[in-house]
Amino acid sequence: MTRKLIVSSLVMCILLVFTLQLPSASAQIPVTITKTADGDVLFSAQLLTNIAATSNGQWVAIEGLNPFTIHVTGITTATAELRVSNNSTKPLDTAHEVAYPTAGASLTADGMWAIIDPVRWVKVRISAYTSGTINAYLFGKTQ
Repeated sequence: MTRKLIVSSLVMCILLVFTLQLPSASAQIPVTITKTADGDVLFSAQLLTNIAATSNGQWVAIEGLNPFTIHVTGITTATAELRVSNNSTKPLDTAHEVAYPTAGASLTADGMWAIIDPVRWVKVRISAYTSGTINAYLFGKTQ
């Protein structure tokens, strides 16, 4: 019985933390997924890293994991837009699909969006830029 418990614990430890590389036409954005001891699944990704120009952003497959938040930092004079899609295949990064309506279409200062609806794809784009070094972080929890 002790041997079974040790093997089960080892298997659980292996399953608790892993990184999922999501498909992308260009560089991939890693989404880290962690299962907690109480059964919750935490997921996170950095959608934008040190952006200092306009940017199309990059679509990330969320496949209905919700709810989640997107926190945007580093805006001095710029506009960040949250975009979502439920297309069955990954949209082109140059396609901007749908502005998430319940959060407002854009941020012109550091802020956070809360996404409660299931979506397949999400991205943050910088549609206007004058100054700042912009980062965008996705974080969510599901059971």
